[in-house]
Amino acid sequence: MGARLSLSRLTAPLQENVRRVLQLGRAVALVWSASPGWTLANAALIALKAGLPLVFLYVLKLLIDSLAQNYFGGGTPAADVNERVVVLVGIAAGIALLQSLAVAAGRLITDTQAQVITDHVASLLHKKSIEVDLEYYEQPKYHDTLHRAQQQATYRPRRIVDRLLDVAQNGLSLAVMGAVLVSFHWAILPVLALASVPGVLLRMRHSAQYYDWERRATAEERLASYYNEVLNSVGHAKDIRLFGLGPLFRERFVALRKKLRQQRTRLVWSRASGDFIGDGIAVAGMFAVFAAMVHSVTTGTITVGSLVMYFTALQRAWSHVGAMLHSTSELYEDNLFLGELYEFLDLEPRVLEPDSPLPVPAPIRAGVAVENVSFRYPNSGRLVLSNVSLRIRPGEHIALVGHNGSGKTTLAKLLCRLYDVSEGAITLDGTDIRRFRIRDYRDQLGVLVQDYPHYQQSARENVWFGNTALSLTDPRIDAAARASGADAVFARLKSGYDSMLGNRFRDGEELSGGQWQKVALARIFVRDCPILILDEPTSALDPDAEEEVLARFRQLAQGRTTILISHRLSAVKDVDTIYVMEQGRVAESGAHADLIRRGGLYARLFELQAKNYRV
Repeated sequence: MGARLSLSRLTAPLQENVRRVLQLGRAVALVWSASPGWTLANAALIALKAGLPLVFLYVLKLLIDSLAQNYFGGGTPAADVNERVVVLVGIAAGIALLQSLAVAAGRLITDTQAQVITDHVASLLHKKSIEVDLEYYEQPKYHDTLHRAQQQATYRPRRIVDRLLDVAQNGLSLAVMGAVLVSFHWAILPVLALASVPGVLLRMRHSAQYYDWERRATAEERLASYYNEVLNSVGHAKDIRLFGLGPLFRERFVALRKKLRQQRTRLVWSRASGDFIGDGIAVAGMFAVFAAMVHSVTTGTITVGSLVMYFTALQRAWSHVGAMLHSTSELYEDNLFLGELYEFLDLEPRVLEPDSPLPVPAPIRAGVAVENVSFRYPNSGRLVLSNVSLRIRPGEHIALVGHNGSGKTTLAKLLCRLYDVSEGAITLDGTDIRRFRIRDYRDQLGVLVQDYPHYQQSARENVWFGNTALSLTDPRIDAAARASGADAVFARLKSGYDSMLGNRFRDGEELSGGQWQKVALARIFVRDCPILILDEPTSALDPDAEEEVLARFRQLAQGRTTILISHRLSAVKDVDTIYVMEQGRVAESGAHADLIRRGGLYARLFELQAKNYRV
């Protein structure tokens, strides 16, 4: 047992290094898939920018030696010397101009590729956000993972490729300059490399510390972002002013940001100290080599032109060694943080597609059945639903009522297959809904959730989002708006159906809560589906508007299976069957009149609401 633990402890670092190397390959593949053309163009520029300095150095050597021999040696210059000098100067100028052109082209390619990769990674994040189950959105850990992915992922993959290209370019340039320096002495390159290694090790150590801190600080950074949102968002503006909460949340934001800033500053100071030590060692190594070169000039071993060439090559080689090792340490840091992206992209849904999906029945003949269903949310041991059973015939209208937390909305989520049941089954015409393709099954549903979104788009699009298979000019959009009462809302807007809703963008017009609810209902009405699920469809409406919507809804719901969730029992008394939920179970069921006669939980709840309307 102890031997196995020791072996595991020894192999763990190796496995981690292998994982990180594979992660680098994954980053390169990601960048290549996003921008293959720009990547090839970058590679071609690397080769060009690595070769040009060597040619420039050689031309510079020829120029200095020519000047030294013909003008500073005491002899008479040859007749063609001036012409040769002019040609060499012209060649040097041409090389310098070509280098400037390569730098400008590199900047253009890098900036363009950066935008392409950023958009590509953002698209991957959006795709995964759509794919993951609803459960992820209801877990703090998911929000931490998403926060880190959003912070790091849009630029880290590009930076990794940039660093790899930097390493390649500096390595190639170093090889070119190294060939020049080796002709002076073979030991120069090892000296430069050894002098640069301490700085790289210090940077990598700091990168690991910064990565660990970033993971630990994620929750607090999200909390600071939340305080910022509270202080700036329209949703909190009224309470902030009415209850005088502005100073409180501002103090919390300032205190938390100060704490994070102090922690980050300590890390920055640590890195700056390490950089200074590392650079000091590297400078000492370079000037030791330079001293040897100067000594060679005094002994006549090399010419002044050779000294200029060697020293320039030494400067550039030192620069390339430093840049290459710096890029390596940055690559290490970027690769650490890239794990945040892959941690998010590797999330797997638990609501899975069936291996061999069955066709959804059309028309529905037997209806929906909830058979002995129990459910607990992931990472929770508490049963939210326990042994729930009910049956809904085609065209039947039922209602789910009960106290908050009784399980009504959870059951609706299961019916929509946003979660899968823990025990039991939900069937459609006798077939478990897990046997249908998810999109095919959900296309049978028209769902109004309790926390429906306010799309900051045009009025027409707000209805059309309920059935994007239609064209924007389809008359069914107008009919759905009339059915929900949204048509009258749109008629009062400046540009009618073309008006931008909400106040986030220019020329947008904000709606009241009841008006937004009519728009959300219109999205349901425009869907051509046999099952309707409405969670608190009239909660933001006044009594007149509620009666109007319910009358229209009853007309629309004819021939459709309808599941209505409501705290307003007056809204459900006309349905066929009412299921009263209590502590995750069906406490009683029946028509309104039957339940009133029994005098059970439903009757008590109805009486509590009804007495508020009596004189």
